[in-house]
Amino acid sequence: MEQNNNKKVNLGEAILSLIPSSFKWLDDIKQLISAEARLAFESINILFFIYIFLGILLISIWIVSSIMIVIAIMSLKLNLLSALGVLSIIYLTLILIMLRLKKVIAKNIFFPATRRQLAMSNLPEESNHEHAKKES
Repeated sequence: MEQNNNKKVNLGEAILSLIPSSFKWLDDIKQLISAEARLAFESINILFFIYIFLGILLISIWIVSSIMIVIAIMSLKLNLLSALGVLSIIYLTLILIMLRLKKVIAKNIFFPATRRQLAMSNLPEESNHEHAKKES
């Protein structure tokens, strides 16, 4: 009988000892989340400044390359105004190419083939066969 009481006491002590350890575990998780959030914030700040610096470098390279193109065009015995006109035509051509690419990509962003396939699969069985016959 004494052993049975001893086991009950040991079980009770074990349960009571779990309570503080579970609170410590929750506190450890809270500290881990806090440390991860600080680290993520610092990383985002660093990335922000890197992207700002990359943007400044990109604009600088663009300006320098534009000047080099104008000088190269002027070396063909054209005046400054003509060189700037040629540069503007080059940039306008690049803009039109980018707009064309944007249009093609924007058309595919909504997955038209997938939408057609889903629309066909949602039709009743008889309509599916009729729809497939129309496409053939």
